[in-house]
Amino acid sequence: MSSTTNNARAGRAPHNVRGLLLELGEGDFNATGIIRFAFMTPHSTDPDMPAIIMLTRRIQENLKRMGANLTVTGALDQPTDFYLRRMCGDGYLTRPWYQGMEAVVSAKNRGTRLPKVTEATQETIDTSIQTQAIGGLPDVPGGMVTYGLGAIALWYLFKKR
Repeated sequence: MSSTTNNARAGRAPHNVRGLLLELGEGDFNATGIIRFAFMTPHSTDPDMPAIIMLTRRIQENLKRMGANLTVTGALDQPTDFYLRRMCGDGYLTRPWYQGMEAVVSAKNRGTRLPKVTEATQETIDTSIQTQAIGGLPDVPGGMVTYGLGAIALWYLFKKR
């Protein structure tokens, strides 16, 4: 077992992204697939990608263990957005995923307890959570890949011959 795995499981501060993922409860195999997305921002990743869903679920599970009343969905829904804004600040969607992971792991290690969201608080949660790179586009099967293929098809169709 590597020292990173030992450190994360012993409750010490992780030294890298793999350690953060292990601390959140992700397994070694899935952590390998998620690491490359940790340096991207939530705003620039497709929320329908399996790695992002797994990462978001682990964050939600840890928030729930700290007292947050949210449903583990694997999506950046309103309650998750509310708690991440409290922990990471309003601009967390424009910062890399690993900074959000660091905030959640350090709060968990400090023993932070999160307040329950009441109906009054629920009204203040922003309903326009945009996690895709281009806002305003409707969800389609395949996400941004479908839009990319559509753009290529339109270019091919309308290019000058």
